[in-house]
Amino acid sequence: MRPFVAAIVTAGIALGAAGVAHADIAVEVSLSEKLQKRVARIDAIEQRREEDFRRHGTDDRNVVRSSRRFIRSELPGVQWAGELLIADAADYGVENLLVALVKENIRRAGKDGFDDTIRVTLNRLGVANHSLSVLRSASDYAVGTFEIVDSASGAVKQTAEVRTSLGIGFEVNPHYDGPDFAFADTDPSRRVGPVLTDFVQEGLEELFPGEEFAGPVVVIHSRTSGRALQNRLANPVAPASF
Repeated sequence: MRPFVAAIVTAGIALGAAGVAHADIAVEVSLSEKLQKRVARIDAIEQRREEDFRRHGTDDRNVVRSSRRFIRSELPGVQWAGELLIADAADYGVENLLVALVKENIRRAGKDGFDDTIRVTLNRLGVANHSLSVLRSASDYAVGTFEIVDSASGAVKQTAEVRTSLGIGFEVNPHYDGPDFAFADTDPSRRVGPVLTDFVQEGLEELFPGEEFAGPVVVIHSRTSGRALQNRLANPVAPASF
């Protein structure tokens, strides 16, 4: 049985906050029935956190209430993934993020003549310390399929089964602007962005063998903060309610 089709998007989110026009290709996003029942709650949390990050410089409310310097002020020149991909934080969510990641990766790959549809099916999603308990798991992971579909006939030209377990690198660079998608050190194991970015990267590399696409990277201001993040990921604690 095919998963419930949650969204079929051909235009979707056209511009990121940085003013980058994503590729004008057709992208379909489907969610499993279980994820479809949960996606509204997931999106509500993610939108609130994205709004906090853009307004306060961090999406960690414990940090907002503390004296710690905020991530955005420590890394003033970084082009953050959320703002690059989704112009309005109110639109930030699982389906729109998947669409924008596919479109931006295709644009960067220079596939101007690509006129087929890319269909993304997300069957399972886990984020180790997400504040929504039904998403919590032993690791950040995503399971699903990627397909290239003939836009005229609807015939499936190519299929890739994808299972990812998030592996993420670090950059110490206050002006990081690529090639990968930049996330804050509060994101891995707590938000959907890094694992969905990893999922799209692997899916596109399966559909287009031999080509490389952008994945997630955590941008930090010092090696010390990188070690602190690695320790947090290795020793997770129960997240606060959000």
